[in-house]
Amino acid sequence: MAKQEITCDDIIKELKAGQYRPVYYLMGEEPYYIDLLSDYITDNILNETEKEFNLTVMYGADVDVATIINAAKRYPIIVFIYTYFKQSAK
Repeated sequence: MAKQEITCDDIIKELKAGQYRPVYYLMGEEPYYIDLLSDYITDNILNETEKEFNLTVMYGADVDVATIINAAKRYPIIVFIYTYFKQSAK
């Protein structure tokens, strides 16, 4: 039996219901949906204090693997960690 993929709409419904997964690995041919989900989380889930301490934005062209791993290993200061890694446009 094939595994069913979760859609952008499914993730937003879960987020609106307060159901957060430990990790979101967003990828695909359409960067619009990745940006939509990232913006939704940033604008609706994190408050300003959480953003100051727990939000890390990294761009693919400007970061190496060690930096990504170190950011993922950090402990959250207030609620949870949100590290956003965005592949830069080609």
